[in-house]
Amino acid sequence: MNWETYEQVAHGFAELNKAYFRLHSVIRNPKLTGKQTGTTWSVDLAGHRQEDDGLVLVECKWRDNARVKQIEMAGLVYVMWDTGARGGIYVTTVGFQRGAARIAEAHGIRMVNLKSGDSEDTYSGDVIRGANHDYFEQNLRVHMRPRIPK
Repeated sequence: MNWETYEQVAHGFAELNKAYFRLHSVIRNPKLTGKQTGTTWSVDLAGHRQEDDGLVLVECKWRDNARVKQIEMAGLVYVMWDTGARGGIYVTTVGFQRGAARIAEAHGIRMVNLKSGDSEDTYSGDVIRGANHDYFEQNLRVHMRPRIPK
């Protein structure tokens, strides 16, 4: 798997679980304009909340072994602030450093460890909360076959 395939899997995961995340839409690679800076931002996925149509940003990181760092999570927080997003979801294969998890918890960002399951078209996503990853929220399994880019 590479980052492009992982992003595709994460999009499918978010689309198939949008009711769980309370989203009514999910789109890939939207271009968003910062309300504070006027900067154009490109994020992996974005959605809109069911209850108020608020923007939710989704960042995806495919990694072999490095957990999401504090500075990377802070980057998502900054883009959320600049675009006026009301929520965030961070999806990765490996997990989160403690500082990254603290930032996520402070800003209401959902953390998801999305990994390959027991077959090539099964993926398992653990939604976790807490700076010490001490609160397991939900395991979401999806069956899908990503289109491999040529």
